[in-house]
Amino acid sequence: MSKNKGLATTEKHAQDWSAEEQLLTLQESHALTGEPLNAWCREHGLFAHHPSGWRTAFCAAGKAAPIPPTIRPMKGK
Repeated sequence: MSKNKGLATTEKHAQDWSAEEQLLTLQESHALTGEPLNAWCREHGLFAHHPSGWRTAFCAAGKAAPIPPTIRPMKGK
């Protein structure tokens, strides 16, 4: 598989991208919207809905994490 700046090219289907590749995609394309985003996606063999869906999944994964209990001082201190 060819690589383009660490990301997969059109030789790889979007569903085959690893979580690391998806995160790199989000980092590289986060400021893009409209036609610039579509052009960036075409260069990487994606459609704009791929990074959008990956962003939603990453955000949902973060919200699913349990909230840690409040830190309490140790007894005897």
